[in-house]
Amino acid sequence: MQLRRHHLLWPKGNRILKWLLKQESLITSDKAKSLLSDYIHEVLSRYRGKIPCWDLVNEAIDDSNNNSHAFYLRNSFWFRKLGTDFIKYVFIFAHEADPDAQLYYNDYNIQSLGNRTLELVNWLRSEGATIDGIGIQWHRNISTTINPGDTYYQNAQRFIHLGLDFMVTELDVAIPTKDGYPVDPEDLQKQGLIYRSLLDYVLYFSPKC
Repeated sequence: MQLRRHHLLWPKGNRILKWLLKQESLITSDKAKSLLSDYIHEVLSRYRGKIPCWDLVNEAIDDSNNNSHAFYLRNSFWFRKLGTDFIKYVFIFAHEADPDAQLYYNDYNIQSLGNRTLELVNWLRSEGATIDGIGIQWHRNISTTINPGDTYYQNAQRFIHLGLDFMVTELDVAIPTKDGYPVDPEDLQKQGLIYRSLLDYVLYFSPKC
Protein backbone atom coordinates (compact mmCIF):
# COMPACT_ATOMS: atom_id res chain seq x y z
CA MET A 1 0.00 0.00 0.00
CA GLN A 2 1.37 3.40 -0.97
CA LEU A 3 1.27 6.22 1.54
CA ARG A 4 1.11 9.94 0.86
CA ARG A 5 2.01 12.34 3.64
CA HIS A 6 0.00 15.39 4.60
CA HIS A 7 1.51 17.83 5.52
CA LEU A 8 5.02 19.05 6.34
CA LEU A 9 4.40 22.76 6.93
CA TRP A 10 1.16 24.63 7.67
CA PRO A 11 2.06 28.34 7.76
CA LYS A 12 -0.99 29.57 9.64
CA GLY A 13 -0.93 31.42 12.94
CA ASN A 14 -2.58 28.79 15.15
CA ARG A 15 -0.74 25.93 13.40
CA ILE A 16 2.78 27.13 14.22
CA LEU A 17 4.62 25.43 17.08
CA LYS A 18 4.13 27.46 20.24
CA TRP A 19 7.78 27.38 21.22
CA LEU A 20 8.67 29.04 17.93
CA LEU A 21 6.17 31.83 18.46
CA LYS A 22 7.34 32.39 22.05
CA GLN A 23 10.93 32.81 20.85
CA GLU A 24 10.09 34.65 17.64
CA SER A 25 11.74 37.92 18.67
CA LEU A 26 15.00 36.07 19.38
CA ILE A 27 15.08 34.05 16.13
CA THR A 28 16.97 35.68 13.28
CA SER A 29 16.22 35.01 9.62
CA ASP A 30 19.36 32.88 9.35
CA LYS A 31 18.32 30.86 12.40
CA ALA A 32 14.81 30.37 11.01
CA LYS A 33 16.23 29.10 7.71
CA SER A 34 18.52 26.73 9.60
CA LEU A 35 15.61 25.40 11.70
CA LEU A 36 13.54 24.87 8.56
CA SER A 37 16.37 23.05 6.81
CA ASP A 38 17.10 20.80 9.79
CA TYR A 39 13.42 19.91 10.21
CA ILE A 40 12.79 19.06 6.56
CA HIS A 41 16.01 17.13 6.05
CA GLU A 42 15.46 15.15 9.26
CA VAL A 43 11.89 14.13 8.44
CA LEU A 44 12.23 13.40 4.72
CA SER A 45 15.54 11.61 5.16
CA ARG A 46 13.96 9.36 7.77
CA TYR A 47 11.24 8.28 5.32
CA ARG A 48 13.30 8.45 2.15
CA GLY A 49 12.14 5.79 -0.28
CA LYS A 50 9.16 4.87 1.93
CA ILE A 51 6.74 7.74 1.26
CA PRO A 52 6.41 8.50 -2.47
CA CYS A 53 4.35 11.71 -2.18
CA TRP A 54 4.29 14.66 0.21
CA ASP A 55 2.04 17.66 0.69
CA LEU A 56 4.89 19.94 1.63
CA VAL A 57 3.11 23.23 2.25
CA ASN A 58 -0.56 23.49 3.22
CA GLU A 59 -2.82 26.54 2.90
CA ALA A 60 -0.13 29.19 2.62
CA ILE A 61 -2.30 31.46 0.47
CA ASP A 62 -4.77 33.75 2.21
CA ASP A 63 -8.26 33.64 0.73
CA SER A 64 -8.82 37.35 1.46
CA ASN A 65 -8.09 40.03 -1.13
CA ASN A 66 -5.27 41.60 0.88
CA ASN A 67 -2.48 41.68 -1.68
CA SER A 68 0.16 43.36 0.49
CA HIS A 69 2.11 40.06 0.36
CA ALA A 70 3.29 38.43 -2.84
CA PHE A 71 0.86 35.73 -4.00
CA TYR A 72 -1.47 36.72 -1.11
CA LEU A 73 0.61 34.67 1.33
CA ARG A 74 -0.54 34.49 4.94
CA ASN A 75 1.23 36.52 7.60
CA SER A 76 2.84 33.55 9.34
CA PHE A 77 5.97 33.07 11.42
CA TRP A 78 7.80 31.69 8.39
CA PHE A 79 6.74 34.58 6.18
CA ARG A 80 7.79 37.16 8.79
CA LYS A 81 11.23 35.56 9.11
CA LEU A 82 11.97 34.55 5.51
CA GLY A 83 9.44 36.34 3.34
CA THR A 84 8.17 34.63 0.21
CA ASP A 85 11.38 32.59 0.08
CA PHE A 86 10.22 30.29 2.88
CA ILE A 87 8.07 28.25 0.45
CA LYS A 88 10.95 28.02 -2.01
CA TYR A 89 13.23 26.73 0.74
CA VAL A 90 10.70 24.05 1.76
CA PHE A 91 10.61 22.59 -1.74
CA ILE A 92 14.37 22.88 -2.29
CA PHE A 93 15.24 21.27 1.05
CA ALA A 94 12.69 18.49 0.51
CA HIS A 95 14.08 17.65 -2.93
CA GLU A 96 17.58 17.53 -1.45
CA ALA A 97 16.43 15.15 1.28
CA ASP A 98 14.47 12.81 -1.02
CA PRO A 99 15.02 13.46 -4.75
CA ASP A 100 12.59 10.71 -5.78
CA ALA A 101 9.59 11.91 -3.76
CA GLN A 102 6.74 13.74 -5.47
CA LEU A 103 6.30 17.16 -3.91
CA TYR A 104 2.91 18.90 -3.75
CA TYR A 105 1.45 22.23 -2.71
CA ASN A 106 -1.99 21.78 -1.08
CA ASP A 107 -4.79 24.33 -0.57
CA TYR A 108 -8.52 25.02 -0.67
CA ASN A 109 -10.44 27.29 -3.06
CA ILE A 110 -7.94 26.41 -5.78
CA GLN A 111 -10.87 25.45 -7.99
CA SER A 112 -12.03 29.07 -8.10
CA LEU A 113 -8.92 31.00 -6.97
CA GLY A 114 -6.43 29.07 -9.05
CA ASN A 115 -4.61 32.14 -10.39
CA ARG A 116 -2.81 32.75 -7.11
CA THR A 117 -1.59 29.17 -6.99
CA LEU A 118 -0.51 29.26 -10.64
CA GLU A 119 1.50 32.41 -10.03
CA LEU A 120 3.11 30.85 -6.95
CA VAL A 121 4.03 27.68 -8.86
CA ASN A 122 5.55 29.64 -11.74
CA TRP A 123 7.61 31.69 -9.30
CA LEU A 124 8.80 28.60 -7.40
CA ARG A 125 10.01 27.01 -10.61
CA SER A 126 11.73 30.21 -11.72
CA GLU A 127 13.61 30.08 -8.41
CA GLY A 128 14.83 26.53 -9.06
CA ALA A 129 12.38 24.68 -6.79
CA THR A 130 10.99 21.28 -7.77
CA ILE A 131 7.20 21.00 -7.54
CA ASP A 132 5.40 18.02 -9.04
CA GLY A 133 1.75 18.61 -8.26
CA ILE A 134 -1.12 20.42 -6.62
CA GLY A 135 -3.41 19.10 -3.91
CA ILE A 136 -6.94 20.44 -4.33
CA GLN A 137 -9.34 20.47 -1.40
CA TRP A 138 -12.98 20.17 -2.39
CA HIS A 139 -15.16 21.59 0.39
CA ARG A 140 -18.49 22.18 -1.37
CA ASN A 141 -22.22 22.19 -0.67
CA ILE A 142 -25.27 21.07 -2.60
CA SER A 143 -25.51 24.36 -4.49
CA THR A 144 -22.37 23.34 -6.38
CA THR A 145 -22.53 22.47 -10.06
CA ILE A 146 -19.62 20.80 -11.86
CA ASN A 147 -19.76 20.42 -15.62
CA PRO A 148 -17.19 19.74 -18.35
CA GLY A 149 -15.67 22.98 -19.59
CA ASP A 150 -16.59 25.05 -16.51
CA THR A 151 -14.16 26.94 -14.27
CA TYR A 152 -13.29 23.82 -12.28
CA TYR A 153 -12.29 21.97 -15.44
CA GLN A 154 -10.46 24.97 -16.85
CA ASN A 155 -8.35 25.49 -13.73
CA ALA A 156 -7.41 21.80 -13.60
CA GLN A 157 -6.36 21.97 -17.24
CA ARG A 158 -4.18 24.98 -16.54
CA PHE A 159 -2.21 23.01 -13.94
CA ILE A 160 -1.81 20.15 -16.40
CA HIS A 161 -0.52 22.56 -19.06
CA LEU A 162 2.22 23.48 -16.60
CA GLY A 163 3.23 19.81 -16.40
CA LEU A 164 1.72 19.36 -12.94
CA ASP A 165 -0.30 16.45 -11.62
CA PHE A 166 -3.10 17.17 -9.18
CA MET A 167 -5.00 15.27 -6.51
CA VAL A 168 -8.34 15.75 -4.82
CA THR A 169 -6.88 15.57 -1.32
CA GLU A 170 -9.97 16.49 0.73
CA LEU A 171 -13.61 16.06 -0.26
CA ASP A 172 -16.95 16.82 1.33
CA VAL A 173 -20.34 18.01 0.08
CA ALA A 174 -22.33 19.64 2.88
CA ILE A 175 -26.12 19.53 3.24
CA PRO A 176 -28.32 21.37 5.75
CA THR A 177 -29.05 19.13 8.76
CA LYS A 178 -31.02 19.20 11.99
CA ASP A 179 -30.27 16.81 14.86
CA GLY A 180 -27.98 14.89 12.53
CA TYR A 181 -30.54 14.34 9.77
CA PRO A 182 -31.05 16.16 6.46
CA VAL A 183 -33.54 19.00 6.67
CA ASP A 184 -34.75 17.94 3.22
CA PRO A 185 -34.32 14.20 2.47
CA GLU A 186 -34.13 15.03 -1.24
CA ASP A 187 -30.81 16.75 -0.55
CA LEU A 188 -29.23 13.30 -0.28
CA GLN A 189 -29.98 12.74 -3.96
CA LYS A 190 -28.51 16.14 -4.85
CA GLN A 191 -25.44 15.35 -2.78
CA GLY A 192 -24.99 12.01 -4.53
CA LEU A 193 -25.20 13.63 -7.96
CA ILE A 194 -22.48 16.12 -7.01
CA TYR A 195 -20.22 13.30 -5.83
CA ARG A 196 -20.88 11.60 -9.17
CA SER A 197 -19.97 14.75 -11.11
CA LEU A 198 -16.75 14.97 -9.08
CA LEU A 199 -15.96 11.37 -9.97
CA ASP A 200 -16.51 12.25 -13.64
CA TYR A 201 -14.13 15.20 -13.18
CA VAL A 202 -11.42 12.97 -11.68
CA LEU A 203 -11.78 10.33 -14.38
CA TYR A 204 -11.75 12.96 -17.13
CA PHE A 205 -8.27 14.10 -16.10
CA SER A 206 -6.84 10.66 -15.34
CA PRO A 207 -3.94 9.82 -15.19
CA LYS A 208 -2.87 13.42 -14.47
CA CYS A 209 -5.34 13.42 -11.55
